[in-house]
Amino acid sequence: MYPLLIPESLIDRSPAHHPGILLSIVRVKLFTSHLTIGVVKVVYTKAIEREGLRYFVTGFPGVGTTGYIVVDYLVEKTRAERIAIIKPKHPPPFVAMAKQGLLTPFELFVSSPFLFLRAEFYPSREDERPLCETLVDLFEELGLEQAVLFGGLDSAYYQGGARVRLVATRAFLARYQRLPAPLLEPGLFVCGTLAVLLYEFEVRNLPAVSILPYAALTRPDPRAAAVAIKKMNDLLGTSFDVSELIERAEEIEAEVEQRRKVFDTAREHFYV
Repeated sequence: MYPLLIPESLIDRSPAHHPGILLSIVRVKLFTSHLTIGVVKVVYTKAIEREGLRYFVTGFPGVGTTGYIVVDYLVEKTRAERIAIIKPKHPPPFVAMAKQGLLTPFELFVSSPFLFLRAEFYPSREDERPLCETLVDLFEELGLEQAVLFGGLDSAYYQGGARVRLVATRAFLARYQRLPAPLLEPGLFVCGTLAVLLYEFEVRNLPAVSILPYAALTRPDPRAAAVAIKKMNDLLGTSFDVSELIERAEEIEAEVEQRRKVFDTAREHFYV
């Protein structure tokens, strides 16, 4: 089910002359039970309140698992509410239990001004592009201002200086005269789901930035995740405390590593 799209002129004029039509449009946009785009379905578990939403934040379990650690930490610290489950055509065959109930691979959370996607796993190759297109469609539909994406860089290539690099769309760079970290050096590449997502934001001329701390390649790296969150604080003017990430680094590393081992063992039988 697609949300109704109407001309801006009708939205502006409708309150006085067509209150019933405006109400119908608002109800469809905010309370539709699911949105299907291509082969990806967004199944809403709760109505989305658009007011105050500004930023889309996500990350994936790549180098140092930093993207996942950052988003999981922010969802917990903001006490974000789950508002949707993303159902791709080929979902990873894994679920788990959390304090709040069943945990699924791709879930959307809201804590104003943030819309979070928490990705427990990478999408399959078949689902990667449709998933990214769906996320950017949702970004546009909700009228969000900016996307902040988290990943990691192999610390073996660190040569001193800033511990973070940025990869950004041109629409993002046009907004900022000064950046909180250097851009990724020319000739180096971002790959995987994060790259596909950045590509989709660039194609649509939307502001998006990926914050990439140098991280351990072979293990989860909560300390690198803490560095990334600090850079987001600098960028957005937020004030997330990362002391717990640093204090519980070994515990978090063990938890995330156990998840990764389970996934890696089963992935061979799932992904082609």
